[in-house]
Amino acid sequence: MRWFHDITARSKFTLSFTVMILLLAAVVLTSYYGIRQIEASQRRIYEMDFATALELKDIRTNQFATRAHTIEMASSDDRLLRDRSLQEIRKQTENNDELFTRLEKRLQNEPVFFPRLKELMSLRKEFVQTRFEQEIPLIMAGEAEKAKLLLFGVQQERNRQMGAVTDDLITQIQKRAEGEISAASKSVDRLGRIFTTISAMALVAAIFLTTLLNRAISDPLKELTARAQAIASGDFSTPEIPRERHDEVGQLTLAFQQMNGYLGRVAEMAEQVASGNLSAVLGVQSQRDSLGRALTTMSDALRTMTAEIQDAVNIIANSAGQILSSTTQVAASVTETASAVVETTTTTEEVRQTSEVSTEKANRVAEAAQRAVQISESGSSTVEEVAERMKGIRQQMESIAGRIIMLSEQSQAIGEIIATVNDLAEQSNLLAVNAAIEAAKAGEHGKGFSVVAQEVKNLAEQSKQATAQVRTILNDIQKATSAAVLATEQGSKTVDEGVHQSIRAGESIRSLSASIVEAAEAASQIAASSQQQLIGMEQVLTAMENIKQASEQNVMGTRQVEAAARNIHQLGGKLKELVSRYRI
Repeated sequence: MRWFHDITARSKFTLSFTVMILLLAAVVLTSYYGIRQIEASQRRIYEMDFATALELKDIRTNQFATRAHTIEMASSDDRLLRDRSLQEIRKQTENNDELFTRLEKRLQNEPVFFPRLKELMSLRKEFVQTRFEQEIPLIMAGEAEKAKLLLFGVQQERNRQMGAVTDDLITQIQKRAEGEISAASKSVDRLGRIFTTISAMALVAAIFLTTLLNRAISDPLKELTARAQAIASGDFSTPEIPRERHDEVGQLTLAFQQMNGYLGRVAEMAEQVASGNLSAVLGVQSQRDSLGRALTTMSDALRTMTAEIQDAVNIIANSAGQILSSTTQVAASVTETASAVVETTTTTEEVRQTSEVSTEKANRVAEAAQRAVQISESGSSTVEEVAERMKGIRQQMESIAGRIIMLSEQSQAIGEIIATVNDLAEQSNLLAVNAAIEAAKAGEHGKGFSVVAQEVKNLAEQSKQATAQVRTILNDIQKATSAAVLATEQGSKTVDEGVHQSIRAGESIRSLSASIVEAAEAASQIAASSQQQLIGMEQVLTAMENIKQASEQNVMGTRQVEAAARNIHQLGGKLKELVSRYRI
């Protein structure tokens, strides 16, 4: 039945229904033919046999009635009764004439019955002729006895013969009717067998065509439905259905296989994109392939976005490396400055203690002038050393201020880069939202792209959080830098004052050495100068403590900046690692 599978579904249904209609028409025609035969048989029995038998019985009845009226006329002397009986005789005779006329017309083509009918009509003619020409005239003339001789003689014999012929005709007609009924019964049986055979053939043909249609249409459609359900559940690994037919089911199978292949390619592209391969390309099948165009557009957008993110991440990583290098250098310089400040503070404390000793010794200048000269020389050298160290501290403070200003400028540059990274994160987030919308439009086939869009969105959120953290750290660094600049300026001023005071102290000590002779007279002045020197050294010591605290704050701020730069560097490396997962 290969040819049946290859014809179109319309032809299959047309052929099947044509066969069923033909068989049904055969059943209907057979039934109609049988009914017509039965109807013709019944009509023939009724119109020929039954009507003939009935008319013969009517003739026999009328014959008996006319004989009875004739006997009544012969037996009665009542004139009125005789006239009434005569009218009945004539009426019934006319009825029989009409009945014999109909019988003659009906049976004239019946070779079996017509001769007997002619015989009956001949006997009746003689009977009627004798009645009206002899019996009735004798009765009407008053000779009833002669009429009775005819009535119970010749007429009675003729009446008996007519009855015998009539009964014979009725018997023959009944036999023929029984034969026709038997033939009709046999015809009904034969038609019943034909009807049963054709009905059985129609039933077998219906079962055969139904089974054939199920195998040709229903079974393949069930298989296609099962595979479509498997595809709807995400299983694209269904084997191909062999296409061995050229009807609509074969064309549907081919279209289904093409759809399965296309969806498989879409799923494969989604898996490649989800695994980081953005170089996968899905061709557009037609102008109406909105899914293919959407996936191609999304893939191009992801490639462009990933390329931009890679460039931005490279910039961030390079900048973070430079910032980390500069911050490390600044941290080292600040650490050295802090060490120098500690040493200067220690020296200043020693100078202050020396000034206290000088004050005590000034009260005994007169008694220990020689020792005062030695102390003044020692104080002069110490003051010169303090002045030199103060100058070194001022230079270091100026260097710290310059490096802190450079750090502030680099912090501003980092802020601009962070703003750029934040803008890129916003654009990535917006693109991820658009990709998620497109994936939602694609339904079940866009789940893979939804995962990619969510990953991009998470990456953008991490970038935003990291930039926010870096911005906070930069703000802290800028605040600490501003505080360090103020403290440095204040320390520079204090160092300048310390330098001037050291110079004045040196001059005082030199004056003390030159005027040792006048030590007694200038003792009060030396004591006052020593007191002023002590106060100045305490101020220098206080300023150095402030400088020391500022240096410690600078060290802490620099360490924070260094930690922030290291975090930015690590973030850049993590971003590069994340971006490197996607191949453009």
